[in-house]
Amino acid sequence: MLPRTSTGAQKRMTTADVHHSGGQSIRRSGIRPLLAGTLFVVTMLAAVRSARADSDSVWYGRVGAGALAQKGLAGGPAFGFGWRYEMDNTAIDASLFNFVLTKRGATFDNLSGSWIRLGLVYYLTPFVDSSLYGGAALAWGVTSADVDAVHYGNSGLDFGLAVGYETSRTSSVRFFLQADADLPAYASHGYVESRPAGVPTLTRDSIYTPSFTLSVGVGVGRPKTVVPKTE
Repeated sequence: MLPRTSTGAQKRMTTADVHHSGGQSIRRSGIRPLLAGTLFVVTMLAAVRSARADSDSVWYGRVGAGALAQKGLAGGPAFGFGWRYEMDNTAIDASLFNFVLTKRGATFDNLSGSWIRLGLVYYLTPFVDSSLYGGAALAWGVTSADVDAVHYGNSGLDFGLAVGYETSRTSSVRFFLQADADLPAYASHGYVESRPAGVPTLTRDSIYTPSFTLSVGVGVGRPKTVVPKTE
C-alpha cells in the first residue's frame, strides 16, 4: 500500500507542477497582455504629447520569416505592427504582436516573440530619402516550442534589437527591410518523462529560446521633411 500511495501522490504533485509552470502558465496569464496593452496606449499618448510638433509619425506593418532557437532552429512566418514618432535622428518605436510562428504538430500554433514592445530607433541619415537605422527595446513576451514531443514555454521581460534600411522617407508611404532579435530574460520550461526504477516521473527541463526575424515592412504617415543642402 505504501508504494502505491507514494506513487499516486507523486503523480498528483507532478501534474500540479505542470499546471502551474512551464508552457501551461501561458494560458493563465491573459491579464498580463491586457495590462501591457493599457501601458502601451498610455505611453504612446504621453509620447505624442511631449514630442516636437514638427516630428514625423508613421504607422507600419511587417511580414517575413523567422526562426526560434530550441535545441536547434525551428522556422516559420513572422509579423508585427507598430508606430514610430521621429525626432531628428531618433524615433520612439512602439509595436504590438511581434511574433514568430513555429509548428506544434502539423500546424503553426506556437507563438514566440513579444506582445508589446517599446524602444528607440536611431537613423544614420535622417534628412534624406533613405537611411540605415538600428534600435533597442524592452518588451513583454512569450515563448512556446515543441522539442522531442515535449512542450516548452514561459513569459516575461524581453530585450529587442533591430537593424534595418528604410526608403521612400519623403513619401507618405515608406518601405523598409528589418532584422530583429528577441532575447528573453528568462528560460522556457518543459516537463520530460523518465522512468527510474520503472516509476513514471516528470522532471522539469529548461532551455533558452530566443527568436530572430527578417521582414519587409510598409509604413503610412507624414512624409519626412528633407533639409535643403546649403552651399
